[in-house]
Amino acid sequence: AIQRAWLAGVLVGLSAAAVFYPLFLVPLWAGYYRGSQRYRFLAAASVALVLASLILLFQADGLRQFVRSTVLYQEVANNWSSMSIWAQYPGAGWLKPALETAYLLFVVGLFFYAKRRRLTMETLVALSGAVVIGTQLWKGHLGGYYIGWWLPYAILALAGLGTHETSDPTNLSAEATRPDL
Repeated sequence: AIQRAWLAGVLVGLSAAAVFYPLFLVPLWAGYYRGSQRYRFLAAASVALVLASLILLFQADGLRQFVRSTVLYQEVANNWSSMSIWAQYPGAGWLKPALETAYLLFVVGLFFYAKRRRLTMETLVALSGAVVIGTQLWKGHLGGYYIGWWLPYAILALAGLGTHETSDPTNLSAEATRPDL
């Protein structure tokens, strides 16, 4: 799917319709693709997200309930799990907005990093894992415990270490001369 920008976009869009965190992968992956591939990825992700989210419009209070049950529920201090770092150390709550801001700057910065460099497959996967791990740093509900979110990226990145072929979707025969990280 990675060489097919439209398919990667559809998969990211569908996953973002199910849970919100894959939206944070969009800047990195959009930066990874070049030229028209970038626009195909963004268009496919947007269309898939909108179409998959249409089901919420057919349910009474569907969209509001979805937002309330996902993003808002997890970010309201009264709902924080006792296993969350923010519930365990309530005095550190002042740090949460700064961490959220730093995370968003990191995610946006990855777009420019990926756009500037020709990322290897391992680098793209490793940075995707970093984005997913980053979402858990500021989550109020079970933050840090969703190992299933980031473990696949870690396994794929580690399994690919040592291979230096490029994953540039516009030039599949090119070889990377050095790792990006």
